[in-house]
Amino acid sequence: MADHLGRRWGIITACAVFSVGVAMQNALVWGAFIAGRFIAGMGVGMVSCCVPMYQSECSPKAVRGFVVGLVCATSPA
Repeated sequence: MADHLGRRWGIITACAVFSVGVAMQNALVWGAFIAGRFIAGMGVGMVSCCVPMYQSECSPKAVRGFVVGLVCATSPA
């Protein structure tokens, strides 16, 4: 997705997907809650793929590996 939309718009789209999932989790119906959890998880997955690419493009050459490694080390996998 980040290759087609661009890194920035990919992150924005992923945040929108996550927001839709969170809104669905506020429903009082179990089916909507479970679907919201799934959609929110997809949004988190998209963000965790797009952010390291975006940070590696924006960070200076001297600290690029440290920044990307720090993000990957702190993400819950």
